[in-house]
Amino acid sequence: MASKAVLFLVASFFCVTAAKASYTSEEFLEKDIYSKILVATTPAPAPPAKSPAPAPPVKAPTPPAPPVVKPPTPIPPVVKPPTPAPPVVKPTPPVVKPPTPTPPVVKPPISSPPVVKPPTLTPPVVKPPTPAPPVVKPPTPAPPW
Repeated sequence: MASKAVLFLVASFFCVTAAKASYTSEEFLEKDIYSKILVATTPAPAPPAKSPAPAPPVKAPTPPAPPVVKPPTPIPPVVKPPTPAPPVVKPTPPVVKPPTPTPPVVKPPISSPPVVKPPTLTPPVVKPPTPAPPVVKPPTPAPPW
């Protein structure tokens, strides 16, 4: 807080000094003459009746310092960085693998053992001999004699 007050006093001193330095010597003399005329024409206040002490001399009013006009501080333009374009995403085609051929499933033939039937022992069928039919001879003719 104290440093701000000191800074203010120093700044005001420089402003007043700069204002006085901005006058030319002729202007300063005119203002000085003007202030002397004011002092000479201003009636002095009546001394108080009780005090025999002389009245203090009246100081001439100091001319007002011209206002300090500072050029406006240019505001730098706000430069926004360019927004980066979104990355271009190219669709990648799906990788199509050729179907791997599956080998045909070859099942081995189910081989069943041959069924061996035991020979059936049947007795041979014996047929009785068929009687031969009687041979019938035709009658022999009698000899002619």
